[in-house]
Amino acid sequence: MYLQGAHVTAYAPRGGGPVLFLSRASRFARGAPIRGGIPLVFPWFGRKTGAPDAPLHGPARLLAWSLEAATIDAAGVVAFTFGLADVAAAGWPAGVALRYRVEIGAELRLALEVENRGRAPLAVEEALHTYLAVDDVARISVTGLEGAAFLDETEAFARKIGPPRAAGRDGPHLRRPGRLLRRMGSPRAAPRGDRQDGLRLDRGVESGRGARADAARSR
Repeated sequence: MYLQGAHVTAYAPRGGGPVLFLSRASRFARGAPIRGGIPLVFPWFGRKTGAPDAPLHGPARLLAWSLEAATIDAAGVVAFTFGLADVAAAGWPAGVALRYRVEIGAELRLALEVENRGRAPLAVEEALHTYLAVDDVARISVTGLEGAAFLDETEAFARKIGPPRAAGRDGPHLRRPGRLLRRMGSPRAAPRGDRQDGLRLDRGVESGRGARADAARSR
């Protein structure tokens, strides 16, 4: 894990292989996004409307977070709590503070809390932009989104119903997911969440291998 962006870069359950994909192109430099793992997207995803020079997916993944607590319980689950407040970055909503809890054990559990300390209601966008490792992107299948609506970014976010991730399609699905990713017919990872919408699946290949499944309204 890294304090920049409270970024989880690797996870493997005992006896299992790596669950997260991390690009070899990551620079691990101050202010540069880490490519892979679980980038934290906030307070907007993608390009900020009307601000083409604003950082892609918002500044939360580029800022140094504070480690507020680190614990280990009787079952051996290690938990970290990170905080981010009093942010002066351009475009950051005034009065908003974040708390992020990461639990590492037989499962990887993540919880992001958004606190509005101001009086006015706010609309924000957030995502845990998870990159899942697969052995071969050409040999995976995705189930659980049959018949779900999605927004196709390759066609100006046109709303469509169809195969959950056909070649050349890119965009968020508009239905709460269950278990989704399969590797060569057998379970490999099962991202789950409590958001009602949606899930975004992008195919990406690095040196012929690797893929990403980006959860919860992210790119």
